[in-house]
Amino acid sequence: MVEWELPRSLVIQVAKEELMVLDWVLSVPSHIIPHSEEVWKWSSFRMDIWEGINTIEKNKEQKLYDLPLTELDAQRLLGYIPITLKFGTGVDHGYNLKLKLYRFLAGETMDAAPNAEPSSNSSTDAN
Repeated sequence: MVEWELPRSLVIQVAKEELMVLDWVLSVPSHIIPHSEEVWKWSSFRMDIWEGINTIEKNKEQKLYDLPLTELDAQRLLGYIPITLKFGTGVDHGYNLKLKLYRFLAGETMDAAPNAEPSSNSSTDAN
């Protein structure tokens, strides 16, 4: 009997600029993904990215979006995303996204605030 399981589907909270980093990385002109045909395998994920950008654009008070991805996709993206990608804002969105992906894969949890410190699989009540 062959045992198999579906990839674990997870969610990571990302800011609009981090979604833009992901879109850039998945674009053919970036040349980050080795073969252009690989880009088309990410089309559903890219739709999720643009759903997030659109959601944040429509609701200016919303700063983060829950982006679904698999553990395997997170591992691949950790390798694809460049560390320095600032979009002229001075904030290194590439670094921030890579750090979130690493913490996500390491099982660390983060508060909703973008600069929140991670905790190790434990939740605390801040009353």
